[in-house]
Amino acid sequence: MTNVIACIDGSNVTSAVCDASGWAAFQLNAPVILGDAANLLI
Repeated sequence: MTNVIACIDGSNVTSAVCDASGWAAFQLNAPVILGDAANLLI
């Protein structure tokens, strides 16, 4: 199963990470898992 994992931290690039992960998920027809690096559970 393919997933797109995006780690976000509230910094000024968070919006770009969300946009890019959404684009990748759409291209791959895959779900996005969002989380911060310290608390990401799969």
